[in-house]
Amino acid sequence: MDDQVRRITEFCEFEYGQEPYELSIRREEGRSGKNLERPEIQKILQQAESHAIDIVVVYCLDRLTRSLTDLYELLEQFQKCQVSLVAITDHIDTSTPIGRFFVSIIVLIAQWELDTLSSRTERGIAESLMQGNYARGKIPFGFKRKDEDPHLIEISPDDAAIIRRIFTEISEDRESCYTLAKKMKEEKLLGRMWSELGLKVMIQNRLYYGCLQTKDFTHENYIEPIVTKEVWDKA
Repeated sequence: MDDQVRRITEFCEFEYGQEPYELSIRREEGRSGKNLERPEIQKILQQAESHAIDIVVVYCLDRLTRSLTDLYELLEQFQKCQVSLVAITDHIDTSTPIGRFFVSIIVLIAQWELDTLSSRTERGIAESLMQGNYARGKIPFGFKRKDEDPHLIEISPDDAAIIRRIFTEISEDRESCYTLAKKMKEEKLLGRMWSELGLKVMIQNRLYYGCLQTKDFTHENYIEPIVTKEVWDKA
C-alpha cells in the first residue's frame, strides 16, 4: 500500500507538477476489489458527481475493481461527470485518444459479458417456465407457492375470492379501478393499500385466466384459472 501511494504521488508530480494541483490519497486497508461497495470508492463517486475531482489515479486497474462489469459502470459514471481515469502500470489514461481506445475495448468486453449473462439467464428462466416452474420472482396476488414444491404455484382460495370480486365488479358492474380501489381501502380489506394503478396492473395480468406469457413464448394453460378468459377480456 505504501509503495502504491509513493508511486502515485511521484507520477502525479511528474505528470501534473507544472501547474498547481491538489492530490488527495484514498486508502482502503484490507479491502478486496471484488465489488464497488467500499467506503472510499463511494466517496470518489460522490466527489465525481459533485465535480470536486478531475482525475482518478490508481496504481493498476485491479486496485480499483476486479470486475469488468463494475469497471464498465465506473467508467460510465466518470465519463458522465467528465472525470478521467489513469492506471499507471496499465498505461491507461482516458484523457488521451489511445487511452479511450483501450478502455472502449474493455467496455465492449464487459458489455458482451453482461449481454451473454442476460441471454443465458433469460433462456434458463424460459426453460424453467416451460417445465411448469414459476421462475419469475414475485407471485401475483391470488396465487401461492405449493408447500410440496416451492417451484410451482397454485391458487390461494381466500385471495382468489377477492380477485374474482375485482374482475366481477369491473366487468359486470362497470366499476372503475379508482372507485373500486377507494371502496376496498375504506373496507380496510386485508389491510392492503389498494390503488387505482395496482388494480389496473392486476386486471391486465393474463395469469388470472391461466395464461403465462413471456417475451419468448405463451403458455395458454399454464395454471388453473381464477377467472375465465371472457371475464378477463371484458375487464
